[in-house]
Amino acid sequence: MQEATRFDELTLREITNILGDTGSGLTNAEITEVLEYCGIEEVPGYAKRGRIFQSLKVRQVIDGSGEGVKAFIEAAMHPARYHSNLAAFEDRRRKLNHVLSLSGWIVGEDGKLTQGAAARTLTDAQEAALAAAKRTIDRADKLGEAEKEALSEHLEAIARSDVGDGGRIARAAKLLTKAGPEVAKVLRDFVVEVLSEAAVRALFGPTRS
Repeated sequence: MQEATRFDELTLREITNILGDTGSGLTNAEITEVLEYCGIEEVPGYAKRGRIFQSLKVRQVIDGSGEGVKAFIEAAMHPARYHSNLAAFEDRRRKLNHVLSLSGWIVGEDGKLTQGAAARTLTDAQEAALAAAKRTIDRADKLGEAEKEALSEHLEAIARSDVGDGGRIARAAKLLTKAGPEVAKVLRDFVVEVLSEAAVRALFGPTRS
């Protein structure tokens, strides 16, 4: 089992902002339930985000590690909680992974945290190319809204990772095929600035001269 080092305060704050969001986060009852399940003492006197943040912050100090935070995230993201609302699971997982990937962690489809390489920092030019690719995806009329969002997420995750993710590449390639050759050609022109050569070949095939 991979032991979680302590999460810095900013990362911890962002995690709690997601899981304690007023509209899309855990309910008050769910927060109490998850804290109890993880054996984490609840710090009273705060609103939802504050309760999660203060409780996890104190637990990190006691443990000297981020194992309590890791346990809380995994309990909050257990797929059984989302059997009737898979969209909420994917939304929270996407938001958490955007934050956690900067520390080298990712929430998998099973709700478990796994550790890999920390997300790489893109240059301004690469960020601009990625943004342009996302705008192209938004105009892909052969894709539904959920498919557009998924393709954008896959491309960004592949771009920000130092290690290849075969599963993401395969899913992105399938969506690119559905989007059509015209969209794929425009996207390729943008993402060659961002993705590794291997990822580009896997997604779009070899360059044709």
